[in-house]
Amino acid sequence: MPHLEQLGRVVAVDLIGMGKSDKPTIDYSFVDHAKYLDAFIDKMGLQDITIIGHDWGSGLELHYAAQHKENVKGLVFMEAVLGEQEWKDYPQDLRELLQFLRSEEGMQTIMDENVIVEPGIQDDVVRSLTAQELDNYKEPFQTVESRFLTWKWVTEVPTSSEPQDVSKIVADYMSILYQWDVPKLLIYAEPGNVYSPEDAIAIAASLPNCQAVSVGEGLHYLAEDQPH
Repeated sequence: MPHLEQLGRVVAVDLIGMGKSDKPTIDYSFVDHAKYLDAFIDKMGLQDITIIGHDWGSGLELHYAAQHKENVKGLVFMEAVLGEQEWKDYPQDLRELLQFLRSEEGMQTIMDENVIVEPGIQDDVVRSLTAQELDNYKEPFQTVESRFLTWKWVTEVPTSSEPQDVSKIVADYMSILYQWDVPKLLIYAEPGNVYSPEDAIAIAASLPNCQAVSVGEGLHYLAEDQPH
């Protein structure tokens, strides 16, 4: 944020149930998060915005943008949800892991052991995070109940058209993205995680008015590997 503050107003959003936001008893579905984000932007009176999104944050970003094109002047995304895969397209070990994590047993493992945050965060960062940095990530998820949403995010990744509502949402915003000439910036790292540098460049080439920029070495959490 310090690198951007000279360009305009900079607002960081703690999604509902995350960061220092409240943790109401809701399903924490993609649709729930989208409703809260829409209401936040409206309540704050944010206009003519450039949205920066990472991972599922990018999914919410692109969904919002597709629904509110008149209020968006630019899109920046990294390790983003830019479509869905079929189960058969995953390497077998990753497929089996994801299918386990999406199960009832997987939910219990995630909630009991907080594995999405620890060691999940460090496993997807090249450099070694400090104890304080890890504590900051763990702080919102001190109780078993608070970790439910970290499991929910895993189940919302659209795969082989499931879940159907999220699959349709992603397909809809991608359809708009492929035709919309709003400025776009796809940030990627090497080797990356969600997509390789080669795939990132190809994706950017397929989107109108989209530039792909490498920030250097990194895995999934690019803002941790290459903050500057």
